[in-house]
Amino acid sequence: MAISLRPHRHRIMALSGGARHTILVAESMEPLRVVAHRQRPWDPMLARVHSLTLDGMLAAGIGPESSRLLAVRADALLEAAARRRLGRQWEALLQRANRPDTMHDPRLPLPRARIIDAGPDIRQLAALLAVSRPASVRGIALASVLLTDGAGPVHNPRCRLDLGGVVRAAINFLPERPTPASL
Repeated sequence: MAISLRPHRHRIMALSGGARHTILVAESMEPLRVVAHRQRPWDPMLARVHSLTLDGMLAAGIGPESSRLLAVRADALLEAAARRRLGRQWEALLQRANRPDTMHDPRLPLPRARIIDAGPDIRQLAALLAVSRPASVRGIALASVLLTDGAGPVHNPRCRLDLGGVVRAAINFLPERPTPASL
């Protein structure tokens, strides 16, 4: 995956009082000069269409301030409803892994043993996603990527990644870390 970020711009998202947000763009040539941009009405739709790519970038540690769509996608992932929905999807995955296969199930079979072995970690991840305390977008994005990546350890039995290990990584990234300024 090739990632292209404009080196001459640095974007920072700041919330406004309304339904739309203001995205602040700081020029790297003049770091104290900040330009505000209103979130465009179509930005949330574009972020949803490109969610797989954007989630992968956020999970890899690229900051949401790097681009307008990353900022919009990060905002969507941090919403309490989206986090609860993601937690329920992890719980449903674990329930499906614990049920026997049926002949009439049109879905691809899951690597059940791998999912069941990671069960305690998956339950902890689902519980952390359900609570409404500050969380890091990187951990939420990693949890989302794990569920949606067909080549990942959740869906691909040939994937060599340890599911429990990557779920624990998402758990470790979940708590929002305090910045030195807030200490």
